[in-house]
Amino acid sequence: MRTMTTWGGLGVGVTLVVAACSGTSVNSAGDLNEHGGAGGSGATGGSTVVPTAGRNSGGSSGSTNGAGNGGTIATAGTNGDRGGDAGAPATGGTGGDVEPTGDGGQAGDESVVECETCSVIATGDIRGLAASGEAIYWVDFGTKDTLGNYNEDGKLNVIAKPTGVAAQTVASGLHEPQALSLTANYAYIFAGEVGTGATRGIVRVPLAGGAAESLQTLPNASFTSYRVFATTPGYVYWTWGGAVYRIADTSGATMETFIAARGVTHIVGSTSVLYFEDATGIFSDDPATGTPVSFSAAGQSIDSVLTNLTIQFADSDYLYAIEEPATSQGGHVYLSRAAPVDGAWKRVAPSPQVDPGLDSTWDQLSVLGVNYFLDPIGPSGTSAIYQGALNASSNQLFSLPSYRGKVAAWTLSSSWLYVAAEGRLYEQLLTHLQ
Repeated sequence: MRTMTTWGGLGVGVTLVVAACSGTSVNSAGDLNEHGGAGGSGATGGSTVVPTAGRNSGGSSGSTNGAGNGGTIATAGTNGDRGGDAGAPATGGTGGDVEPTGDGGQAGDESVVECETCSVIATGDIRGLAASGEAIYWVDFGTKDTLGNYNEDGKLNVIAKPTGVAAQTVASGLHEPQALSLTANYAYIFAGEVGTGATRGIVRVPLAGGAAESLQTLPNASFTSYRVFATTPGYVYWTWGGAVYRIADTSGATMETFIAARGVTHIVGSTSVLYFEDATGIFSDDPATGTPVSFSAAGQSIDSVLTNLTIQFADSDYLYAIEEPATSQGGHVYLSRAAPVDGAWKRVAPSPQVDPGLDSTWDQLSVLGVNYFLDPIGPSGTSAIYQGALNASSNQLFSLPSYRGKVAAWTLSSSWLYVAAEGRLYEQLLTHLQ
């Protein structure tokens, strides 16, 4: 069973418009203002597929079977605000329905997902994704009431492809699920939000069904990412507060400290060892002995340039990392890898230039055969997922133009790319694998 795991970010709260997608669409054109609503002072009709009611300075939408409020013909929206639908002049008062006459506009801070061959397969506050075979699992954070109190209604869901087409709930009543890792037997979940006094912990849920099992309540510690999990055969690991913990992937197992606190910043599992990184360098650690062995120093001189490496992914043959020039050095960003037999780092692909002429780093890397996938974010905030062949320039696969924030999570199965963004879960068939 091939398991691909992805850790999610915090998520963002910007309205999403799906453009030029095949398959399932979110809303048909004009359905939000089907029963009237006057144009406001927002932007006029544009090329968007889904016109919606205005926001802030935009016009209001009419309620079902209700009359729209009086207004003027929509004009150009203010910078950063979404405009209302272009409409015929309303005669005001409580008169009859006012039908929209054109597509809605879009301006300023709207985010757009562009994907010519994607479909929406689920919605919700999706924070973490993982694939097992062709089944896709995700955690839904849940909801809060009008006062901001959490409703304790987080869920673990699955679509059991290739036979399943509808989402099924594996576990409910989860506390603030944020990130997800899968094994053959369990889903491991990071639970808890950022914030002073927040309760955070690690739980696991049997994939066959059953109650969630609390593994550890995490002590207070600062952190910037929910990317905390790694696996080796038979074990699941997580890092917190500079230490590494683990548990055997069996019923009745207990959590243990695998690496005492030493400033560990990243962990990556392979088919045989756990790799970890701290301020002194990169190390491998055999699960059977628990003895760290130096893999490479913190800084490397590659092509006569002093570089810093951040580990991201491992398989049976290589450890992969982002290679960045040291602060005081010039140079570029690369995807690099090293074989365990010698630990010598070699560049295998340049950084995608999301912004022309500017290298980008990325949050996540996955390798599928000779194909690699990564999610660079350019200095302007433009985000995308790129696919490329090792030793070749990358090719853009799933584009997310500039908006405030980034995708919540993404992952791969052997045939599909899954992306959670702006409250929707997208799937895209991988058709360009080499």
